[in-house]
Amino acid sequence: ETEAKQNEKIKADIENIPLLVPPKCILDKYYLKVKPTFDSIMSNALQIDELTSLRDELLPLLMTGQVEVK
Repeated sequence: ETEAKQNEKIKADIENIPLLVPPKCILDKYYLKVKPTFDSIMSNALQIDELTSLRDELLPLLMTGQVEVK
C-alpha cells in the first residue's frame, strides 16, 4: 500500500473512534484546577532555557580563566 492510502485508513479509523466530551462546566472546573500547574511548567521551562543559555555562555569563560567565581 502507498503511504497516502495508509494515511487515509488511519484518518478514517481516528474519525470513527467514539469520543466522550464532558459538559463545559466540568471542563471549566478542570481548567481551573490544572492551569496553575501548567503555568508553573511553562515558567520552569523558560527558566531552564535561560539558565542553559547562561551556562553555555559562561562555561567557556570559566574554563579559560577569563571569568572567576568568588
